[in-house]
This record gives sequence, structure tokens and C-alpha cells, in this order.
Amino acid sequence: MKKLVDEKGRLFGKISLIDFIVIVMVLVLAAAIYVRFFGRTETARATDETFVYQVQVTNLREASVDNLRVGDKLFSAESGTEIGTITDVAASDAMLDVTRTDGTFAYTKSTNRKDVVLTLEASGVISEGRYYAGRTFELNVNDKVDLCTKYCEFEGTIWSIER
Repeated sequence: MKKLVDEKGRLFGKISLIDFIVIVMVLVLAAAIYVRFFGRTETARATDETFVYQVQVTNLREASVDNLRVGDKLFSAESGTEIGTITDVAASDAMLDVTRTDGTFAYTKSTNRKDVVLTLEASGVISEGRYYAGRTFELNVNDKVDLCTKYCEFEGTIWSIER
């Protein structure tokens, strides 16, 4: 009966022990790489959900406020992605910090500017606490975003997001 390792250090008299260990390590590494990059992975199926969020726009011209209508689509000005439908437009007089000629500051109403809060309804994905309008545009509270409708373009701050 043959020994497991002979006097020359070969396994079953055919292959050296070190060569055998190297071959096993290469096979394990190849299997790990295959599982990592080509193995079956279970992906979460994201379903579209509807959520409501608000965008605050400050110091907007009155002509632009008149062009914000309920039912209009809102888009990202950068990517063109549709990110919601306007469901409410609440406008109020814009308040501005003004420096007077004597060097003091005053908080006064603007005569031709408005502050607007837009309420929007969006369809998208909610994944791990993150909201994605149109499946790709991530919405985060306090983010400044460049937005547009068919009639005007402006910068707004996302104020709140609710399911």
C-alpha cells in the first residue's frame, strides 16, 4: 500500500504537496470570482409608488409665478427627467433684505417678486429611505435643484417629502 506522502514529498507519489496546495488555492479563487461576478443574485423588484413633496422657490418674478399652474409637469432642468406634477401653487410676497443709505438693513416686501411653495405629486421608487422621482432623479430634503416647466425655469429647495 502506498503512503499518502512519499519520501520526496509527493502526494500519492505523483504530485508534490506544494503544487497540490497551489492548484487548490487557484480553484478556490476562480470559484470566488465566478460567484462574485457571475453568480445569481436576488435583486429587489422596485415598484413605482406615488409620493408628495414640496419645493420652495424664493424671489421668483410674478410673470413666472403666473406660468406655474396646477396640472403642469415639472422637470429637472439638468437632465430633462420628469419629476412630478404640480398639485398646488402657494404664492406670497417675497421678503428681501435691503441696505438703506444710512447703512442699516431692513426686511421689506418686494413689489414684483414672489416666494412660492409648489406641492408636487410624483411617481417613482422609494428604496432604503431614498426617494427617486421618475426612477432616476434622487430627491433629498434641503437639496437645491434646477427645475423647469414648459414655460419657465427656476431654482428651488426641496422642503418636504411624504408618502
